[in-house]
Amino acid sequence: MAYQLRLLPASRFSEDSLVMAARNGDGAEVKKLLETAGQMSASAKDDALCVAALRGHSDIVETMLQAGADVHALDGEPLQLATMRQRGEVLTVLRAWIDREKTQRCPPTGQDSSRQP
Repeated sequence: MAYQLRLLPASRFSEDSLVMAARNGDGAEVKKLLETAGQMSASAKDDALCVAALRGHSDIVETMLQAGADVHALDGEPLQLATMRQRGEVLTVLRAWIDREKTQRCPPTGQDSSRQP
């Protein structure tokens, strides 16, 4: 019986490596993969964010968010995982990111300029 070796596409290998580096808390490897792997899929970034949140790697959570991972991925799973595992530093990073998003979407309003005193 002959076996065939199937190679994963380079992008898939990089995406799996990103998730594993996030899982292991290897911030240097995460950054290297993000810089050298070219266009990483959004789902790979979101997966790495979730794994880092679960494991309590706040530095990697921040890196993934800066790289474009969605803080609301999978219906808020990063926040749910960090809460479930009581990852205080990760919760701080995620909540700060969410607050920044809210501020950018809804800037504070000044006085209504259409009203006359």
